[in-house]
Amino acid sequence: MRKTVFTAIFLFAPTLFSQTDSLYDYVSLKNNLLSGIQVRVVVHYGTCTVLIEGEPIQEPPDAIGGMNIDTFEIFSKGVFENEYEYLSFSGNSLVLLRERHVINYVKFRVFENDSVSIRAQYVDPLSYEVLMDEEFLTMIRDEKGNGGVLFFSCQ
Repeated sequence: MRKTVFTAIFLFAPTLFSQTDSLYDYVSLKNNLLSGIQVRVVVHYGTCTVLIEGEPIQEPPDAIGGMNIDTFEIFSKGVFENEYEYLSFSGNSLVLLRERHVINYVKFRVFENDSVSIRAQYVDPLSYEVLMDEEFLTMIRDEKGNGGVLFFSCQ
């Protein structure tokens, strides 16, 4: 019994004592990542402007997604003829879509003016054919609740 209680405390203590803080701008996001602090992102796709083949659609999907930011790169203004410095990260996972598995690939670019561009693709895991390709545009969620992308530092 004593061993079980000790094991439970040891396994769940980090979860019990961890704290998340909202990051409301690019500078906070960048500083947390450069300090080695774990950061999570949550996207409310329904609040974003959605582009398919460069054209906006009327009704964005009512969907929410999230992930840890594990690997990232920061590109200074002008590196790729970009107007603003930006932070880039991506992730992929195998998901079941209707009755088939697809690779869900998501790429983020967060700009120093707090704007965010998200590229979401569904890719066939065997042929690598792109089955869906959408771009979502929004801002980092501010303290007033405006913006479709939330960042949280996990300490």
